[in-house]
Amino acid sequence: MSRIRRSKLLYFVPILLMVILVALGFLIYHTLMPQRMEEPAEISFRDIQKPDENPKVYESVEFNIYLAGKIKDLFDENEVNVTSEVTLPNGEKWNVQAFIYQMYNRSFSGGVEVLTPVGEPFWKLRLTPLFEGTHLVNISLYSKGKLIDSRIVSINVEGYSQNPGFARISGNYLVCDNGSELFLIGQNVCWYTASRKTYDYDVWF
Repeated sequence: MSRIRRSKLLYFVPILLMVILVALGFLIYHTLMPQRMEEPAEISFRDIQKPDENPKVYESVEFNIYLAGKIKDLFDENEVNVTSEVTLPNGEKWNVQAFIYQMYNRSFSGGVEVLTPVGEPFWKLRLTPLFEGTHLVNISLYSKGKLIDSRIVSINVEGYSQNPGFARISGNYLVCDNGSELFLIGQNVCWYTASRKTYDYDVWF
């Protein structure tokens, strides 16, 4: 073997060995080792809770909506969005947006308000019926602009509550749905202090 051939062989052998090692490493990583980057599970409805009793007209109705799957940012509407279309007994339709809800325990320690989360955050859908009868609520789940799932739940509104209803403008005055006048009188309170926070309201009111 000539000296030139020997030098070429010594040059290509390390390169060939490096290529083999890279290929083996790639094969081991994708077959023997567990996948490090897991794809997030598809978002779906886990549970939808509606009121146990039939509501009355002008009573607030709430639906608690729990989702399954990994969500990075609860406040990113592109990643997850829960909305609804409510069909009223008269055929009219409402579009009602759900919102994130987190329960807390409130405590006062060292002169400072402390809020401790209770349970996991979930979506809440809130509406107030104006009519008696069956209301169909079509709750839809969107992710990245695509409809993932939808569920239809119904509520049967029976009777009228003692609530006066919504405030409407009547000339220069406010009038509720039941015809009663609404004359607002309140204290001029801006905001709570930095430390006591909502405990200030306990003292003031």
